[in-house]
Amino acid sequence: MLTIAFAPLLVRRFWHHHYGKLAFIWATLTLAPLAALRDVDTAVAALFHALLADYLGFIAVLFALYVVAGGILITGTLRGTPLLNTALLAFGTPLPGAGATFNLSPGGDPIEAAARLFVGLHVLDAAGPAHGCKRIAVMPVPSVGLGHAINDRLRRAAAPR
Repeated sequence: MLTIAFAPLLVRRFWHHHYGKLAFIWATLTLAPLAALRDVDTAVAALFHALLADYLGFIAVLFALYVVAGGILITGTLRGTPLLNTALLAFGTPLPGAGATFNLSPGGDPIEAAARLFVGLHVLDAAGPAHGCKRIAVMPVPSVGLGHAINDRLRRAAAPR
């Protein structure tokens, strides 16, 4: 693990040219003693377990993080400049430039965000016109646990009537 953590920083060119060889060496150094002490079938089973259970699980989590970061797309035919006429319902660190902002949870806590959702919408509805805001943009809320319910409520609120 230390090789993977520090080699790209300390010996960048060597690492990028020989990464595959180093990975093969570490895999061999891990599997060869296992095959010698147990048997080859156990070493092969350990290799497939690492590939299927650990690596594919890691890739699935990584993919899910990128999907969650995509946010919610709300389409429409209205035109305008977001800096001038959009209020922001924030989650976590707010984006700069919105006319009016209400932060559901500065720390990114979905429980706090769920408790403050309707208050935030009402505050922005009331304060928005004073700031020249005609619509409310929503920062992405991770779709995990209560995040599913929050996103569902926001999708329903944004649906055409």
